[in-house]
Amino acid sequence: METYRSTSEAPLESWKEIGAYLNRNEVTARRWEKEEGLPVHRQTHKRRASVYAYRSELDAWRATRKLTVERVSARPWWRPLAFGTTLLLCLVMVGNGVRPQLASAQQIKPTARQVWSGPEVEPSGTISADGRYLSFIDWSTGDLAVRDLRAGKNRRITDTGGWEKSGDYPEGSVISPDGNQIAYAWFIVKDLKWELRVLPMNGAQSKMPRVLLRSQGRQDPPAPVGWTPDGRRLLVMRYLPDQTNVNEIGMIDLKDGSYRALKSSRRINFPRLSPDGRWVAYGGLPDEQSQVHDVYVLSTEGTQETDVVPHPANENPLAWSPDGTRLYFISNRTGSSSVWSIGMASGKPTGAPELVRPDTGPIESMGMTRAGVLYYLVRGGGGTNIYTAELGPNGTVSKPVLWSDRFVNSTQGANISPDGKSLAYYSVRSGPEHLVIVRSLETGKERDLRQELRLFVPNGSGPMWFPDSRSLLTMACDLQKLPNCGFYRLHVDTGETQLILNAPRSFFKLSPDGKTLFYITPTQTSMRLTRYDLETRREAELSANKWIMEIAVSPDSKQLAYLENVDSGAPWNRSLAVMPATGGPAKELYRSPDLARYNALEWTPDQRFLAFAKTGPGNSQSLWRVPAAGGPPEPLGLSQAGQIREPQVTPDGKRLFYTVTEPNANEVWALENFIPVKAGK
Repeated sequence: METYRSTSEAPLESWKEIGAYLNRNEVTARRWEKEEGLPVHRQTHKRRASVYAYRSELDAWRATRKLTVERVSARPWWRPLAFGTTLLLCLVMVGNGVRPQLASAQQIKPTARQVWSGPEVEPSGTISADGRYLSFIDWSTGDLAVRDLRAGKNRRITDTGGWEKSGDYPEGSVISPDGNQIAYAWFIVKDLKWELRVLPMNGAQSKMPRVLLRSQGRQDPPAPVGWTPDGRRLLVMRYLPDQTNVNEIGMIDLKDGSYRALKSSRRINFPRLSPDGRWVAYGGLPDEQSQVHDVYVLSTEGTQETDVVPHPANENPLAWSPDGTRLYFISNRTGSSSVWSIGMASGKPTGAPELVRPDTGPIESMGMTRAGVLYYLVRGGGGTNIYTAELGPNGTVSKPVLWSDRFVNSTQGANISPDGKSLAYYSVRSGPEHLVIVRSLETGKERDLRQELRLFVPNGSGPMWFPDSRSLLTMACDLQKLPNCGFYRLHVDTGETQLILNAPRSFFKLSPDGKTLFYITPTQTSMRLTRYDLETRREAELSANKWIMEIAVSPDSKQLAYLENVDSGAPWNRSLAVMPATGGPAKELYRSPDLARYNALEWTPDQRFLAFAKTGPGNSQSLWRVPAAGGPPEPLGLSQAGQIREPQVTPDGKRLFYTVTEPNANEVWALENFIPVKAGK
């Protein structure tokens, strides 16, 4: 959900340039950034921190300056949005440069305050109606927990006994209006199924939860959305297991457990239940060509639906006002992500949208209290960056450096061309600027390639070169059509694409000889590994009963290495193994619960070793290698905070490239005093 900006816009690169553009000195520019939210960004990956700003953002700030009291957070524009499990859906931002209409609440002063921050903060929970409790997942044990914001203490609602005893864990949760119950999704590892459950909020962990829904498999988790004010019904959203990328929202009656579907569509996103329980706001795709969302309101009786905010920008609902007369939503119609609102009555808009809070950045709603305070999550630094390091003759690694500061925190998946002359990678930011970038390793010159469809980038995986070093394999998706995803051949010289194969969203690798495509797709009980012959167009299933997470094809295209979750008595134990590329018996090379899960496996060019990442103390990982013929693993002397992915070695064996998912420290903020005060109050 980051701000969309043309890549041709050159930034102002110092306080002096920023001040001069605003007809002020450096001191004034610094003060405006501190006191009035002047949109200045910082680049901290260089040896010394530097600042930069964009003229378009300064113009937008200047236009709305008289409304701006303080910036919601000092987040740079490039911070990522992302769901973990969740559901692989982004807020796609498209600006149109329209001057915003000013909010009617300009006589009051909105304020934002941080209420919680740290690595344990995550986006799956909601705020209680009284603003005291915030639900979340305690990932140290896999339990559902709540934080008492007044006392600053955490308390677990469930008791799994920790990861060593159980691999089960919760997902999204919603606290009932009276604060006495909590609804949540629960994943049962041994069954590979989800349950929608309800438990008391009083910490009675010995009580058995009430199960409202049970999924058919791991692909259709039910997610609680909101309670009706009387606490008797629960709005839920789930994936339909027999349909690709189709969501369904429905109501569960807690008295008899009956379920009533309201709407099924590929265009349901971020549903929000109104305080009176009569309306559901959600983000939806307005037509078959659109890849961005409008805000719709649907009656919970299913009899009325209205596009309340038709606009070419991307917009999704945040929350309803406590009395249900206003709907708050996030929009980039002014070029940056901002909070807007619109009056509502009987499920229909009563006026024009109004700007509430400019330039908030990519915030994620955690609910509105009865007092009218919006709680939201701001993700930490995060993002993905490509690093490079020199390799010594004995496998030693020099100190890594950032590969490019052009798109900081949004580059990933470096892949070196077979001729060793070019490096291709992705720059993935929410919005239309999903780029495939090809950089000459000889001149440093880059080309930006755009595909009409949305790139699918699974956990740091990047484009794959064909042997000609002139074309790339990518996966892209159309949000509107079925089948909506496919593998494409992207010609670097012309930018043209050719569809190779329609397939579900997949982890994938191309064999170095360019003849075979390997891809992994989830099933209800495991991960399916498929081999597709590009010449004969035939596919063969190599494995359907293993939980394979990552694959790597040997340089001679004859062997396939893979990482697998295995069950040996301890949850999440992992195995690194090698098998013939055509299928057959596998040979395990290494087993450890510390093996990194995704996109951290690659062969060395001489085919003697497999490089992989291991999770270390704290939030760090290190790079290792193990002989392909068998033998003990050894560290390569490279350790870094965050998650190491996609290690790539140049054909001459002298340089290493890899992606790092940077560590996060998420923050919960509270936005207050932004709801207009009605006359006479």
